[in-house]
Amino acid sequence: MSTSVISVCGPFVHTCVCGPFVHSCCCAFVHTVFFVLCREIKMQKSACVEIIRSKDDLIRDFQQQLKSKDEEYVKALKQQADDIEDILTKMHTEFRELQEEYEVELDAIESAFMAERDELLGGNKGEIDGLFEKRRAMELAYMDAKQKREEQYQRELDELVVKDAEEYNKLKIKLETDIQTLEQQLEEMRATYVQERGELVHAVNKGGGMHHQRGDKLALPSLAPLFTPTNYLAHTPPLAGTSSTLRSSSTTSGC
Repeated sequence: MSTSVISVCGPFVHTCVCGPFVHSCCCAFVHTVFFVLCREIKMQKSACVEIIRSKDDLIRDFQQQLKSKDEEYVKALKQQADDIEDILTKMHTEFRELQEEYEVELDAIESAFMAERDELLGGNKGEIDGLFEKRRAMELAYMDAKQKREEQYQRELDELVVKDAEEYNKLKIKLETDIQTLEQQLEEMRATYVQERGELVHAVNKGGGMHHQRGDKLALPSLAPLFTPTNYLAHTPPLAGTSSTLRSSSTTSGC
């Protein structure tokens, strides 16, 4: 009676038909193979456990490093905040110092500007005062010149008045003399006229006639209105150098 035995030879598995001895040998071989496999499996398990343990250790290391990095990051953030606060404090301090320096420089510039402004105002005031003095001197000179011209004009006017008065008096005396001469001539002409008229009337009355026998006298025109001083001055041509006003005054005075 034959028995089927599964032989394991390397990677090959086949079925053979052996006797009882062979069956015992095969059983021992299978037991050995199973023992080896079990040992290898245990070794694999141990290796897997070791790998898992190393993985857990690695995870713990990573977590520990991550925790430390987080703590370092937090510390870095805190340090950065402190640094920023220090920088801001320094910036505020430098800004105040710079502001104070700028204020000092600005005060110095403003003082220099005010001094220059005062100097410029003083110079301009002096120049303006000089111009006013010059203008005042020119006004005084103009007033003096005007006063001198007025005095000169007044002297010339006075001289003209005196000259005209002298000429007026001379002309008045001459006209009065002429008027007296004319009056004398007029009286002589009147006397001559009266004498000649009497002779003429006497001759006419002596010659006779109906009209003259009734005692009527011949009426002859009078010569007196023809030889008055006013008519003489009115018909006399003006003299050289005399005005119409002076001539009218002379005529009125003569009348």
